[in-house]
Amino acid sequence: MKHKSDIPKRGEISMKKITILLLFISIAIMIGGCAKDPLAKTFVETDGVLSYTDTKTSPFEDSGLLISIEKGEKPYAKFVKTDLTGRETADYYLFDYANNEVEKYYYVSAMGTGFYYYYDLEQEELVRLEGDDHTDSTQSAKDAGRWESASENTSMEVKVLEAYFIDKYGISIKEAVKSN
Repeated sequence: MKHKSDIPKRGEISMKKITILLLFISIAIMIGGCAKDPLAKTFVETDGVLSYTDTKTSPFEDSGLLISIEKGEKPYAKFVKTDLTGRETADYYLFDYANNEVEKYYYVSAMGTGFYYYYDLEQEELVRLEGDDHTDSTQSAKDAGRWESASENTSMEVKVLEAYFIDKYGISIKEAVKSN
């Protein structure tokens, strides 16, 4: 049986109830803040471009990633491979949702040249290959038997980046680029 002194008076709230209420409010604010922009905790904004260098959890062996996201008039997400200290290399993946494609640049140091790979995000396939000077090399890659491996590698790398981003930030690359 409760004593008369254990019953709160009208308008009196126990300290325990206040603590629980504040805890729930704090959790709601944290969840709401994360839901608004899950990139806010790790990315830094400079001139409207969000960027972050990940040298610890990159999905590519012995590489880091410099990630840049532009949400403006020409939105994109760019993933530049870095060394493990964060120094940029020439290799990158540019997710361009306005054109629904990924442009991959891969530099072949043994040849002293690079190649541009164009991957269609809707069809989920490599559609074009160009040399460093942007001349179409698609047919020559097919004739030389290099098209299939280039297509498989590019498709796998795009999927790895998409999975990495969802796993790390809880949203897709497309959602990050198109969010406010």
